[in-house]
Amino acid sequence: MKKLILLFNALLICNILLAQVDRYSVVINEILADPSPVVGLPNTEFVELKNISSHPINLLKWKLDNGSTKASIPVDYILAPDSLVVLCSKTKAIFFNSNIKTIGLGSFPSLVNDGDIITIRDEQGNAIHAVEYIKKWYNNPIKGEGGWSLEMIDPKRPCDKNNWSASVHYSGGTPGFENSIYKSPGIEETIIGLQCIALNPTKLMMHFNQGADSVSLSAVANYSLGEEKIHPITTLPIGPLFNVVELTFNVPLSENKLYDLHIGPIKHCSSLLQDTVNIKTGLIKLPESNELIINEVLFDPPSEGADFVELYNNSTHIINAKDIYLSNKNETGELGKSYVAAKEDLNIFPNDYFTISTDTSFIVSHWRNTNSTNLSEIKTMPSYPDDKGQVIILTQQGKILDEFDYSEKLHFPLLREKSGVSLERINPTVPTATSSNWHSASASSGYGTPTRKNSQQDNDDSIHSTIRILPDFFSPDNDGIDDYLTIQYNFLVPDNLMSVYVFDQNGVMVTKAIDNQLCGTTGSLFWNGLDSKKRRVSPGLYIILVESMDMKGGRVRIKKGIVVN
Repeated sequence: MKKLILLFNALLICNILLAQVDRYSVVINEILADPSPVVGLPNTEFVELKNISSHPINLLKWKLDNGSTKASIPVDYILAPDSLVVLCSKTKAIFFNSNIKTIGLGSFPSLVNDGDIITIRDEQGNAIHAVEYIKKWYNNPIKGEGGWSLEMIDPKRPCDKNNWSASVHYSGGTPGFENSIYKSPGIEETIIGLQCIALNPTKLMMHFNQGADSVSLSAVANYSLGEEKIHPITTLPIGPLFNVVELTFNVPLSENKLYDLHIGPIKHCSSLLQDTVNIKTGLIKLPESNELIINEVLFDPPSEGADFVELYNNSTHIINAKDIYLSNKNETGELGKSYVAAKEDLNIFPNDYFTISTDTSFIVSHWRNTNSTNLSEIKTMPSYPDDKGQVIILTQQGKILDEFDYSEKLHFPLLREKSGVSLERINPTVPTATSSNWHSASASSGYGTPTRKNSQQDNDDSIHSTIRILPDFFSPDNDGIDDYLTIQYNFLVPDNLMSVYVFDQNGVMVTKAIDNQLCGTTGSLFWNGLDSKKRRVSPGLYIILVESMDMKGGRVRIKKGIVVN
């Protein structure tokens, strides 16, 4: 009888161990991707697993996968609830203390220092947990250079990207022991929609900020597109991270139309919390010249910062940032090496401001109201010297969309320190090559407005007469409020020569702000409040005289009094 009971218990335990393992029952809890320079840990890459379920799990034939290499666990190893085990190269397992549970793997997957996707899979190949770690997770530039592990803060939040940081243990990590930064329960991050890309008229690719429950991602009823509330006919959650889902519709999207996609409720990957998401989408179109324009450039950043280039979608359709490239010109004036503006698909919607940099964390920390959705971080950008250079945007086919010859001389002349100050485009309808259409970003904006409307942008697009001078009062002090005088023009014929004269209240000419400049039919010119010797004029009343003449001899003359504060 006792033998029967023992046999029954053994079979029961065996069935439990061989039963289907739920996703996130075992999680990747600690990662050492860069062991050098050694701080105190063994000089080897490792991944630590933790069983966060309530039952033991046999890891036999489980696999560690980095996308190109899979290493199988060759032994029966029972991972008890709330226990840890370290996976490393078979030849390096001897370097761990005997009290640390360690399994050596043949062909241990190489862990890229700057970031990679690492996945633990069960015997059937199902993804149990995956982590797409990046170097920024260290939150410490020194620790990010090696010798320190990345630890999960709360293992019950396995899909939260903000749930990781560098170890604070004196040895550099805690393999086989509770994480030094462990904290439970943590606050779960809300599921947010990042991008919804139209792959073609009937297929969308939806990206979330974190992994979610694959069952709720699969439910077609959880998606509703447009005013017609169209549901997809198929959904395909994409592993191993399950932060992307492919949606297929039987009704094609229309060109030049924006759609609202409602999603939800979507369940979190390892809890009962649910979120709803609303996001814009639509068909993508390659831009023509001047449909995507250069809108702001920081070419002389502070020592702790990086260059950025902001683009403005001047069209009526969505542009994919992955289709756009940045370039410059070399010393011979030839086009330099081009760099893609985004490493993945990113929508630039009509009238959106989109910023590219090699260090978006600098932008977010320096300008607190940055729209992070409209940021793209790329590994390398063209060289943009601090004094002068060229910013060029083009398509993959080499078609130049816009080009800006910038110079530090375009900055506000009375600006004492130009480092860390961006150049902003004043009016998107005025040609990029018009030097007077560029101005230093205002002090009140933090000397830059990446991903947002420019502090110096001309907001008044209405023209009620042939020539209009505004505002009536302006203060050229670079505070972002009425820093320049605008002369808006709207002519019936092209090719007009325009001059703008400034007189003080005694009738003495202070400066000829514009000297026979060739103008088109519609546009704007600007006066920055400086006299002929590049000195700021004194506060007071001034007379603005504008004269224009077309090629047929037609003349327009307008005079207006304005006040400089």
